[in-house]
Amino acid sequence: MLSLSEALELNSQLPEIHYNLAVIFQTWGEWDFAAHHYQAAIAHQPSYAKAYFNWGVLNVNQGRYALAAACYQQAIAYQPDYLNAYLNLGSLLLHQKDEESAIIFYQRQLNSFPLMQDYTIT
Repeated sequence: MLSLSEALELNSQLPEIHYNLAVIFQTWGEWDFAAHHYQAAIAHQPSYAKAYFNWGVLNVNQGRYALAAACYQQAIAYQPDYLNAYLNLGSLLLHQKDEESAIIFYQRQLNSFPLMQDYTIT
């Protein structure tokens, strides 16, 4: 069985290899390497919603909130039913003390999911 680094040497174009390396580096706290591999995964597969989402999480951990919000928005654009991306974006708005926008955002997203349409945030 090949290691991820060996697989990367054989085919550096596979976004899944870059994504998996990014997750590993993020877990180890090697954020620069993680960011590089999330970006590489996205470069090879621009619609890779999960890579955008996790890159957003990484950016939140680094205090890069505007970039994190952009990552979450891209994840949502490519995967409109990505509930965790909606939740993280709403949480980011709350963290930035934009409660009004967060409530509007959460309510709009709840209305987008059929099982949640009966709920209201006040």
